[in-house]
Amino acid sequence: MPTFAKGDFLQGLEGANPNHLLLFTANSVLTRSGALVMGAGAARALRDRIPGVDRVLGRRLAAAGAPAVYGLLVVRGRRIRIGAFQTKRHWREPSDLELIRLATRRLLAYLEDHPEVRRVDLNFPGVGLGGLSERTVRPILEALPPFVHVWKL
Repeated sequence: MPTFAKGDFLQGLEGANPNHLLLFTANSVLTRSGALVMGAGAARALRDRIPGVDRVLGRRLAAAGAPAVYGLLVVRGRRIRIGAFQTKRHWREPSDLELIRLATRRLLAYLEDHPEVRRVDLNFPGVGLGGLSERTVRPILEALPPFVHVWKL
């Protein structure tokens, strides 16, 4: 079971290293310039903290054919890995439990393929701007290992 914590998921940037994965909840909408839309909530907080991350993720998503459903998208930087944990197709929509299930399965598969990842930080998916309750989403996340830290403000 993951570690559930109170606070800002961006605390995960402190002491970050290449074996660390920082995830934020995301959609699949690209701007005209090809950047991933990261205009509110945790996505915006990360975009403001790491300028250009929206363009890097957007290019990566476009290279994959800009699918409406991708589940998980990870890019590797020198200091840290950053990933989009998909909870919505479009930013205007509420979060979708099936997308959260898919993203969770893809995260588990990613962690199995990348055993060097020793810490994951993720804002609590689907709550807040996603419109879902913690009580509804938490059972899906319970499949994640203890080194995954799920943060809720």
